[in-house]
Amino acid sequence: MQQSPSADNPQPSALAWLAGLADGEGCFGLNVQKRRDRERLQVTPRFSLVNTSSRTIEYVDWILADFRIGHLVKKRKRHNPRHRQQWVVEVIGYKRMEKFLPLVLPFLVTKRYQAELMYAFVKYRLECWQQPNGGRSAGYDGMELEVHEVLKALNHSEGSETIDAATRLTRSLEWVR
Repeated sequence: MQQSPSADNPQPSALAWLAGLADGEGCFGLNVQKRRDRERLQVTPRFSLVNTSSRTIEYVDWILADFRIGHLVKKRKRHNPRHRQQWVVEVIGYKRMEKFLPLVLPFLVTKRYQAELMYAFVKYRLECWQQPNGGRSAGYDGMELEVHEVLKALNHSEGSETIDAATRLTRSLEWVR
């Protein structure tokens, strides 16, 4: 009987499978919203995985639950009746991404630049919150919008200029910490 992957007994095969799925059908990004009740932006990291197989998404859900990573499973509406139903798993938030990224990062190939940039950004923001004058009320320093644009460009194409920008931004985020 196969054991479930967990923090105490990680199964590299399950994590490698999840990373392979993330490489092919995953998307790293930042939700950037301007709230009406505040002057500051609200920036939230997210990872989305879309698939037409509900069983695949259920297995991903099981892996994430076993690692105690908060997750959201929802059925996406069909925009066109001729298209197949799509299922979505999302990992949303700084703490959840801080748990999720180290698990899949060693196995990622095509989404490695996005994941490294996201991980550096998440660590940067979490450390900002721990500063005495930091925290959520400290606002943003413009780095968030730059990370957002680079992640968006990487999700659409991986040209050498975009990869160079991602690498440079990842290094600068690590240097600031």
